[in-house]
Amino acid sequence: MKKKTNLSVPLGKDFKWPKTDLVRERKIPQILKKAGLKKTPPRDHVLNVFIKYKIPLTAEMIGQRLIHKDFGLATIYRALESFERAGLIRRVDLRANSVFYELSGHHHHHIICNSCGIIEELDKCFLKTLPRSKKFYQVFEHSLEFFGLCKKCAKLVYN
Repeated sequence: MKKKTNLSVPLGKDFKWPKTDLVRERKIPQILKKAGLKKTPPRDHVLNVFIKYKIPLTAEMIGQRLIHKDFGLATIYRALESFERAGLIRRVDLRANSVFYELSGHHHHHIICNSCGIIEELDKCFLKTLPRSKKFYQVFEHSLEFFGLCKKCAKLVYN
């Protein structure tokens, strides 16, 4: 299944947030407890943003959604750090000047347009077998991102 995200990198003020998905929002306390994390308002709100939008996010993007809350960017970074250590989120390299994170869970890859920054999520993994190594005993995970031009930007460039 392919899921296109209207995420534009780098972010501007005209960023259009995708429609929210509120199905898992009620499960935040259980998710935090299962990860061994204490439920705090900042963690609750930051995790809620990931669950609602299901797209790769930066701390700054999360801050934009939580501007009315009574905590700052440093608190968001601490929440992200604890989520990453607990395995709730993972880093995604989008070759932007910011670190992006997304919910862990289902394995997938991305295609990113070098021109407009739109991201398409690919559920298919293109690595049938992992490369053999003389120096490594075991590979635990991998990350594979593709970069190119989306059809809309290609029309602008090649027409």
